[in-house]
Amino acid sequence: MLCKFVGQIKTFEFELFSQHKVEFENGNVVFDYVLRVKHAGGEEWILIELKDYEDLSMLAPQAQSFAHECRQYAKKYPESRVHQVLLIDETDQALPPSLTQECANNKIHLQTYLYFRLL
Repeated sequence: MLCKFVGQIKTFEFELFSQHKVEFENGNVVFDYVLRVKHAGGEEWILIELKDYEDLSMLAPQAQSFAHECRQYAKKYPESRVHQVLLIDETDQALPPSLTQECANNKIHLQTYLYFRLL
């Protein structure tokens, strides 16, 4: 679905990476998906984490961990603009306030699979 979505991009040069491994001084991080977009203004990286949990209380700690990894990435590549997307599965339960707060505090774009299907 993500490949189909980014395949609609015609204006900019882009690359989509799956299970993108990045090495840092203190170890490695693997991002589920990374979209690299090149345009006249520079280069932007969209780091995407996919989560499907039955226990919704696990999402806020995962968002915090993801934000930390994204900060490491941005620090390693300061010349690139970095965007963070946490993509979660649909749930019939309300999302925990701790998750939405964690995402807001860390400038993580929180989306659901349904949102991407609609696009």
